[in-house]
Parts: sequence; C-alpha cells; structure tokens
Amino acid sequence: MRSRYIAAVQDKPWWLAGGIPASACIAAYQAKGASSYEASKVNLANPGTYDCIAGGAVEPTLTADGWFFADDTTHRLNTQLVCGGYWSLIVKFKRENENSTTYIFGSYSGVNYHMIYHLNAVNKLAFLNGGSTRVNGVLVLDGVACLTNEQTYINNTKYGTPTAGSLPGGTYGIGIGGRRNDEAIPNDVWVAAAAIYYNTLIDNQVAALTAAMNAL
Repeated sequence: MRSRYIAAVQDKPWWLAGGIPASACIAAYQAKGASSYEASKVNLANPGTYDCIAGGAVEPTLTADGWFFADDTTHRLNTQLVCGGYWSLIVKFKRENENSTTYIFGSYSGVNYHMIYHLNAVNKLAFLNGGSTRVNGVLVLDGVACLTNEQTYINNTKYGTPTAGSLPGGTYGIGIGGRRNDEAIPNDVWVAAAAIYYNTLIDNQVAALTAAMNAL
C-alpha cells in the first residue's frame, strides 16, 4: 500500500511535488491519514522542529478528513513559526458552513496579515499578504488554496496578485484554524494538510502540490 506521505503522481513526499527542493520547505503537516493525533502535529519536512503545539485552550479533533476546528474561539494550532518573509502557504481544507468567517491558515498582527481565510461578508475565499487589500476568490467549500508573494490560487486556478505590505512580526506566528498562533475566532473547518515554503512557489509547483494534496 502506498504510504500516506507519498503523492500519487510521483515517488516523492507530497510537500516536495513539482520538483520543490527539500531546503525550500519550512514545514509540512498532514492530519488526514495520520496514525494518531500526536503524529499529525509533527513537521514532516523536519520532525522535531516547528512541530505544531496547542494554540488555544482546546486542540482540534482528528477525524478521517483531518483536523476539525469547531465553531468556537478555543480550537487552534500553533506552528511555532513567526513569519519571516513573504513565504508561500498552501492548505487543503473542507467546510460545511459557508455563512461564517473562518481563518484557516496564516498570521495576523492587528493591521498586517499573511493568511488564507473565508470571508463571510462576500462568501468567498480570501487572501491577504501583508497589506490591507485582499484578493477574493470564489465560494469554495472543499479544495486546496495557495498564497505566494506573486499570486493566489484556488484548486490551481489563479485569482490575482496580492498587495505587498508590512508583514506580521514579533510574537505573532502562523496558526492553523485561527488568525495567528495564539488567537482564534469562530471556525468550522477541517484541515487535511498544510505547508509553508521560504520561496515563492511557481505555477507548475502549485499545480503539482494541488494534485498531490488532493490525492491524500
């Protein structure tokens, strides 16, 4: 049986799909198919470094679809990573409630953002990259979303260039299921897998990653 950490399209870990060098991946997490909750929090790209820890009073539940972050303000995970540049973020998620605002993956410092989230006001997936101007995609309840310094993608379709600005700093790190490492707002989302890269992912890499993450 194929390992859950191997992409169906190539004999490589899914987080290195499309020829991404191992040195480019800061962290990769896979909840869907993980052998246990503790195993799901391990940084597969470099186990023991930037493993996820609890970011709130209650940690998510591990389900067949990945981590489930309930519709309250207490469930989230902390990647222990503080955003140090215009890193690329990619996440596979699923939702059932299109009418709530959900912060899926990223960091927030009050005025500056680097994140992927679902905005209730327009019922669309949205991206913020340092500046206050967001890129809106489409209403999507199940898919792979990617944010780079040059482009935004939903299921490998482009939705526009994000506006650069000042990135979050200090202690405000990247969280899963919240607006940052230590703050959440009501959510209702499953996260199957997520990864963070030093470099700006390019089109063919995003395409390969999307296929690999959808094959998990």
